[in-house]
Amino acid sequence: MADEVVTTTEEKQTWVKKVKFSIVSATDGTANATTSLDYTGEVVRLVASPGTAGNQPTDAFDVVVNDEDGYDILVAQGANLSNAAVTTIVASLGCIANDRMSVSVTNMGDQKSADIIVYLR
Repeated sequence: MADEVVTTTEEKQTWVKKVKFSIVSATDGTANATTSLDYTGEVVRLVASPGTAGNQPTDAFDVVVNDEDGYDILVAQGANLSNAAVTTIVASLGCIANDRMSVSVTNMGDQKSADIIVYLR
């Protein structure tokens, strides 16, 4: 069984914070990662950019971003994402308060890729 690979890039120096999870799913179509830094702020945008060609995930894959208490700060808006187009979500997102963020991706397919970017203010 192939393990997932998730590279996390965290930018906190500016007024808007950007956290990018570059994901390659495990054999079972899942991937999980947690930030190394704590975050505080309102989630103002999520961008999900699926891989292409042979790395394209299964259509309607799911992304959940939780705070340390296990609450989905995307408020369930990361469900059923497109495998063919970049998805941008900007409305009705939650907040995070001095917590690390954990991303959990499911239903991607075997060894498929996507970039999940969270912007906070």
